[in-house]
Amino acid sequence: MTVDGNGLQTTVRSLEILEAINSHGSVRADTLVAELGVSRSSVHNHLATLREREYVVKKGDRYYLGLKLYHLGEQAKTRRLSYDVIGEHVARVANEIDMEVDFSVEEYGRVVVIFDEVGHRNRRGFQLGRYMPIHACASGKAILAAYSPERVASILDRRSLTRVTDNTIVDREALCDDLRTTRERGYSINDEESNSGIQAVGTAVREPDGTVAGGLSIAGPTYNYPPYDQIAETLLSAADELEREIETRWQREFQQPDRRDDGS
Repeated sequence: MTVDGNGLQTTVRSLEILEAINSHGSVRADTLVAELGVSRSSVHNHLATLREREYVVKKGDRYYLGLKLYHLGEQAKTRRLSYDVIGEHVARVANEIDMEVDFSVEEYGRVVVIFDEVGHRNRRGFQLGRYMPIHACASGKAILAAYSPERVASILDRRSLTRVTDNTIVDREALCDDLRTTRERGYSINDEESNSGIQAVGTAVREPDGTVAGGLSIAGPTYNYPPYDQIAETLLSAADELEREIETRWQREFQQPDRRDDGS
């Protein structure tokens, strides 16, 4: 199906409106007019369409994201066979070590946290669903370290090394050195690079076909975070176990029963 320039621009504008609502939490139409630099009638037309398609709800004079987006997000989160296994594993490890454990995946050069559990009560972590700069978090750096140099360069060309905290690595050469160290020791370190007062270690988790499924990390407050190598030992063991669980799931799903040559 061919999409003309006007149709494409209409789609882009609707997506910009959704992103603006997400950024604000809720927003008035006047704010969208000012921020997007478009006419009031255009904004209202887009909002009316988004409401009709149930992507946006209106309460009073404010617009909010609709729960249909939550439904679509849940579908996206479960699109890979391994994700249900990963979710169960993250909750179990968090329960065992009584710390925050999360799993993130890379998409379009950023990482998004798809599982985040805290402590023995399996409380949802505040980072669940959050987009993170790939260079500023333990899972992201672990994923980058597992990628080819060409893929890393492509991502870094696409995404600037923005500063999130005073400790964020924003020099490309320094980041590449950090990734090299990560490969050598098997885990990455986040020393208050994404959140002040929070430290973490992370490692990449692979699918049975060798592709990177995402990054597993263990985080905690700086004031009582154990030594990195101590947490890394727990992390690497958990990642190895997770990869075995994923492989078992793949085998159960895809492996065909042996066929006997005698035709019986």
